[in-house]
Amino acid sequence: MVNNLEHLSDEEAPNSAASDWDVLSSEKPIEEREYEQNERSLQDELYSTVDGRVNTISNVGQELCSIMKDADHPFSKRLEENFDGFISSKRLTGRATLEGLFAYANAMFPPAFKNEVRDIEKVEDARDLFRQSARREGTQTADKIDEIAKTFSVDGSKNDLMIASCLRNIGDDSENYAVRLAEAVISYSENPNDEDNRKKLNLVQSDHEGALTTTFFRIAETFDSSNTEIGKKMFDPTSALIGTLAVSTDEYYDGIVKYLRFKIKNSRIPLENQSEK
Repeated sequence: MVNNLEHLSDEEAPNSAASDWDVLSSEKPIEEREYEQNERSLQDELYSTVDGRVNTISNVGQELCSIMKDADHPFSKRLEENFDGFISSKRLTGRATLEGLFAYANAMFPPAFKNEVRDIEKVEDARDLFRQSARREGTQTADKIDEIAKTFSVDGSKNDLMIASCLRNIGDDSENYAVRLAEAVISYSENPNDEDNRKKLNLVQSDHEGALTTTFFRIAETFDSSNTEIGKKMFDPTSALIGTLAVSTDEYYDGIVKYLRFKIKNSRIPLENQSEK
């Protein structure tokens, strides 16, 4: 996870706490230290991917809102508030889902160097919380995107209604993706060797990426075919967003798979249940 100390100056950082951590860390066996470092690195990559995706959407949202402001569009303020709400919600729920994933993986795959066995009750509780976090992220994402869609549908023009419809499709797919991905992760974790479980993970990802890309292309095309100056200007930032989101979605999926494989490989579960083909 992100180390908050890295953002502090030497004078501001709580040196005594850092020193205590260094002492404790140095007392740990090298195997344990390497495991923790690798785990933190994989977790940080996922946090960074989530934050980067949110920042990208935020930047595009600001650009679209600026275009509407410059044209004195009556709904520019409302759209800005919509994007602010979406960004704030997505950042919090995206991180919460990752925290749920990490807690579930920790319960499911105790590291080999610890004298622990899998606690079934702890696994079930963590699994439920992971599911709830993913479902909450999906639901809130759909709700916030629907608010943006409502703003586009206010004046009832054909193009704006098309964009609103596409946005709702993106919201619905994002909600579905959050739930399906969590379930696929759970199935895979319970039996990593099952070919169907690996296929399920890949299918969830490919379905989402395809739906996201196709729908955003429709939005970009709608902007491009617009007879208004505002619509024409919104084409470029929307087109740029398509490619960025596709890459970010792949990075998120790859990061989850890498993290799970690391946890499985270094766990105490029986060897026959943790090997990768």
